[in-house]
Amino acid sequence: MPETNTVVTRPEFDALRGDVKRVEADVVEIRTLQSVQQTSLTGIEKTQDAILNKLNALGSRREMIIAGASGLGGGIAAGVVYVLHWMMP
Repeated sequence: MPETNTVVTRPEFDALRGDVKRVEADVVEIRTLQSVQQTSLTGIEKTQDAILNKLNALGSRREMIIAGASGLGGGIAAGVVYVLHWMMP
């Protein structure tokens, strides 16, 4: 009875095996890169959540009124300086 553990290969398949091994290595590299990028994305999302929480805490009506009045006052001051610049030769 012939031995069934032996594998008969053809020379044409050697190149195919090399290509398959190269593709498998590329897949491993891609999966590693995806894992690293997912970790980075998770860190960015956590940072964005922290910033959003801080902005929500700062966004009270009182602070909005103060910021608006500050902008309005700055605009009035700039307008007065502009008018005085044209009035004085």
